[in-house]
Amino acid sequence: MPHPATLRRAIAFIDENAHTNLTPAGIAAAALVGIRAVQLAFRRHRDTTPTGYLRRVQLDHAPRDRITGGPANESVTAVAYRWGFPSASRFTAYYRQAYGVLPATPCASEARRSVRHALMRTRSLSAGGIRVMAVTGGRQ
Repeated sequence: MPHPATLRRAIAFIDENAHTNLTPAGIAAAALVGIRAVQLAFRRHRDTTPTGYLRRVQLDHAPRDRITGGPANESVTAVAYRWGFPSASRFTAYYRQAYGVLPATPCASEARRSVRHALMRTRSLSAGGIRVMAVTGGRQ
C-alpha cells in the first residue's frame, strides 16, 4: 500500500532535518496538516508516532558518528546533544535498546560489527515493507 502524501512529506522533512530540534507541530506544518493528522498517518502506516520515527532516524545517525565520522574522542554526551537528545542517559538507554551495546563502548571491531549489523538489518527490514519499531542487534 503506498503511503499517503502527508506521510511522505513528514518523513522527508524528518529525514532532512533530524539533526535539528524538531517538534510534532513543526513536522505537521511541514506535512501541510495538523498534528493529529500526521500522528494518525504515522500510526496507521508506520505503526509508530512522528517522534518515534524521529528518534529512530536520530539513533541511526548516532552510531555512524561514533564509528566513522565524529570528531576523535568525542563524548557520548556531545553525540547525544548533536542528534537532539537532551539527556545523555536517555540517549544511552535508547542506543542500548536499539543496538545491544553501550554507545561508550570503544570502537572495537566487535562493537562496530554489532552496530553495522543492526543498521543493515534496519535498512533491509524497512526496505522490505516490514514495520520496525526497534532493532536489538540480533537479539529477540
